Amino acid sequence: MRQIIFTSSIFLITLLCDYFSKLWLLNYLPYLGQQREVIKGFFSIVNRRNPGVAFSLFQNLQFAPFVFSIVAVAAVIFIARLISTHKNLPYKILVGLGFIAGGAVGNTIDRIFPPHKVLDFLDFSFGAYHWPAFNVADSSICIGAALLILSTFTNPHAFKKD
Repeated sequence: MRQIIFTSSIFLITLLCDYFSKLWLLNYLPYLGQQREVIKGFFSIVNRRNPGVAFSLFQNLQFAPFVFSIVAVAAVIFIARLISTHKNLPYKILVGLGFIAGGAVGNTIDRIFPPHKVLDFLDFSFGAYHWPAFNVADSSICIGAALLILSTFTNPHAFKKD
């Protein structure tokens, strides 16, 4: 039960951070395409909509919001089942799973409601190099995945049946 409560807390905190950061952005830069440079030539806050997934992959897929929403819900169900069947998972795995679930649901909320596109607003560049805009949910998914990868080295037997 402690694992479920702990991971649910991480999930909820992640989801709320994503939601409120997007709400803040819509008040700060209400119009699509608006941009404010924060650190010249390095970091900007932008208002962009992404119809696809990471790096705007599959953006031309007509049913992208529906398909990606189903995948996200399936991932959250898988995570919940994983936590309930493995009773002694290390905290870094629980944090990683909570981040992934919270990020997946955060972006799914964007896909469910009009305009059915994910709101991205963190925009980094370095000289001629530009990283595609992303949001708190995207960051959470990446950090969660990194924690799970790290855990394969530090806790290789974590997912053995209890």
